[in-house]
Amino acid sequence: HKYMYCLDKTLFTGIHTGTLGFFVDYTLKELKECINDIAYKQPQIEKKKLLQVDLSCGKRYYAVNEMWLESYKTKALDIYLDGQLLEKYHGSGIVLSTQTGSTAFTRSVGGAVIQPGLEVIELSELSGIHHSHYRSLRNPLIVNGNTQIKIVSQDFSHTKLCFDRYDIDLPLQQEITCILADKYVQLAHYKPINWISHLKQLF
Repeated sequence: HKYMYCLDKTLFTGIHTGTLGFFVDYTLKELKECINDIAYKQPQIEKKKLLQVDLSCGKRYYAVNEMWLESYKTKALDIYLDGQLLEKYHGSGIVLSTQTGSTAFTRSVGGAVIQPGLEVIELSELSGIHHSHYRSLRNPLIVNGNTQIKIVSQDFSHTKLCFDRYDIDLPLQQEITCILADKYVQLAHYKPINWISHLKQLF
């Protein structure tokens, strides 16, 4: 987020300091190796599209992993795919994630893990209400990256819009439109990418 203004000119190489590392190739013990590789090797560049979140009030945000709506009160949300109503959702919120975010918060709420290289958006529910009066898809839904997802509600009070590690309070009435952006995060890999190895760390 700090380098959003110059993403087209910026390459990122990660140092592993946490428990999982889908973005990173080096540990802190390999810091000297990392610096040496940057100085003398040509990297393999991996591009990861960002999720673009547009509010009807004119504000725009971007997420590397996911955006989610969350409220401590039950909300009624109309969810549209490319202008067609998919469902009328009732619950505490929903999550929209990129392929990158499929192994983060989305996975923790029961979403699917998506293989790198697939430009898609995943929609998952947070505590959906399902009975004879209210019923939605319930299962995670993965759509083509060209799909526009719109979320409409007459009451976004007590609702947070969260994206990556940030959050904002939403205005009372709002439309939220999400697409895969034309912006990328570019990762510089100086080691072979081993997604399976990273994935196995999850379980």
